[in-house]
Amino acid sequence: MTAASPSEEFAFGVSVAPVTTVDELVVLSLRLGYLGTGNVYVPIRFAVAPLGDVRLRVLEARPGEDPTRELPFGKRVRLAPVRASDFIAVEPGEVIAAGYPLSEGYRLERARTYTINAEFVCPEPPEELRGYRVATGRFAAPETRLTVR
Repeated sequence: MTAASPSEEFAFGVSVAPVTTVDELVVLSLRLGYLGTGNVYVPIRFAVAPLGDVRLRVLEARPGEDPTRELPFGKRVRLAPVRASDFIAVEPGEVIAAGYPLSEGYRLERARTYTINAEFVCPEPPEELRGYRVATGRFAAPETRLTVR
């Protein structure tokens, strides 16, 4: 297997609307962009399963304070073992995008500022992809914030 270096060849980002109200649905947008050369296989479970191979930390803070408390994820997600069908070949410049209703997994019901940290984790590829160029490693998105009023 030929590895693709995440720090040099990929851009991972998340975003939300910066301000919302307590009763609104909050959707987290996830984007994985390939900046390298030549095709590479990347895992896409984050686009089809609740967050897939994305690790999230959501921290809560009262207005004007630093984030202090990590919110628990309110759903139980169990991923099946990785299969070749969990990967797709992407070309340079291609972006994979997905949305996740953040307010379904986290209780964002208080007027607070929430800090969201996300990390994309590439699982070990299955045997069928040995010999192909496959994304490896972990890489973090820039921190993002959400204010609930």
